Amino acid sequence: MKTRNRKEREFHQREGEFLDLARRMIAEGGLTGFNMDRLAEATEYSKGTVYQHFASKEDLIAALAVQSLGRRVAWFERAVQFSGTTRERMQALSAAEEIFVTLQPLHFRSEMLIKVDDFAHRASDERRAELERLEGRCLGAIHGIVNEAARIGDLVLPAHRSAGDVVTGFAALHIGTFMVINSFPQMLRAMAITDPLRVLRDQVSVHLDGLNWRPLSNAYDSAMTYRRVLREVFPEESRQAGRTE
Repeated sequence: MKTRNRKEREFHQREGEFLDLARRMIAEGGLTGFNMDRLAEATEYSKGTVYQHFASKEDLIAALAVQSLGRRVAWFERAVQFSGTTRERMQALSAAEEIFVTLQPLHFRSEMLIKVDDFAHRASDERRAELERLEGRCLGAIHGIVNEAARIGDLVLPAHRSAGDVVTGFAALHIGTFMVINSFPQMLRAMAITDPLRVLRDQVSVHLDGLNWRPLSNAYDSAMTYRRVLREVFPEESRQAGRTE
């Protein structure tokens, strides 16, 4: 039993090393220049050992996304525990995304790779199932706050709008902004935008006001709430990300 447990620990440790190295290689050389042979060459392990962990290049990319989503879930679950109104907890989720992408840009890119290049369909069944499970937990965290807001009257949804609509809009604001930051920096320069994450916070506030989510932005100090989130939920991470009070 001890031998098996030790081998399992070694297996997971080795897999983590492969993923960290693969993420760096893709960031430095791009996806087209990356393959399993090059990963094996960059390690002390044989190609056969690499394939014990990942069935294919696509499976490895899916594993990168699984690792990233796992970390994001942990941050989301901290954010939803923030002591505040439902709208303030949506702010906490937004702050979690902002700090996560700032500190872990390679993790965000690996999540985008699995979507943009449609690698998920070529990954193993196990990886695909784990991706769906983790994505469900991320969206579920947002959905839970939306449902609570509707239940207690902070948010009144008209007949034509569902909680899912609200979740999708909220997620799209963040994904779109992060895609612009990562892939279209020239757009930001053309618009003379030096702090796109501040723009994101402003747009989230406009979005929630547009939904008439109480309290509206003119009825509370959202900047103070943001500072509280940094201080109470992500003190160390916000310091590392350079987000000050």
